[in-house]
Amino acid sequence: MNMTIDNKVFAANNIMLIMAALTADATGKAPTTFFTRLGLAPLVDMYVQQGLLLKNEQELSFNTNFSQGQLQVNGQVISL
Repeated sequence: MNMTIDNKVFAANNIMLIMAALTADATGKAPTTFFTRLGLAPLVDMYVQQGLLLKNEQELSFNTNFSQGQLQVNGQVISL
């Protein structure tokens, strides 16, 4: 994860401005077999159906971005 805070937007005397000043990007991936061996396949499948995880034959992945108070997961805007 890479995260930055825009000092021009953030003010220490108003902590609520952090949401507008924060930018974060994160990506992740893991082998599907890891979750299957832990018995988490049904949970993983639920997240895949919701679009929070991407699944191919052997790997799960995600890509997130938070910018200007808006969260995107795999290109989908998520309400906060």
